[in-house]
Amino acid sequence: AMRGEASAGVAVGRRNCETTERLGDIFSRSLALANLGAAQLAAEDFAGALESLEEAERLHREAMSGGDEQEAWRAALRAEALIGVNRAEEAEEIAAWAADVARKRELLWSLPLSLLAQGRARAALERDDAREPLDEAAVVAERSGAVPILEAIEEERAALVAGAR
Repeated sequence: AMRGEASAGVAVGRRNCETTERLGDIFSRSLALANLGAAQLAAEDFAGALESLEEAERLHREAMSGGDEQEAWRAALRAEALIGVNRAEEAEEIAAWAADVARKRELLWSLPLSLLAQGRARAALERDDAREPLDEAAVVAERSGAVPILEAIEEERAALVAGAR
């Protein structure tokens, strides 16, 4: 899905979910569902992504007490899906929470994703402060060498400046 082949990414994601379901490992199943949700986001199937991501979170919560290193990532993806189904207010809350978790745990790989989702949610809500999380996300992504996410952040910031958001 990251190479622009979203439908192929969704197909692979579904096969991975089938495989992990047969294996019976909850952690692997949760991760497969989250990855399917990410592919569905790339394919702009926001309702499907939200369903997959909520199931991934439910399975993880049932199996584990407390958070994990992927918690902020899953929440950022859920926030993106919520934006796509016109639930931007809920998305902003989840993305803000995810960014706080990522900051506290120093999860520099998921912090820019969480901040990007927060900025997008704020833009969807037409808030004046939509650029703030995007600026923080750009700094973190640049420092950590996360080039693909930095490109997405820059695109979002440019859209804000152009008034497209």
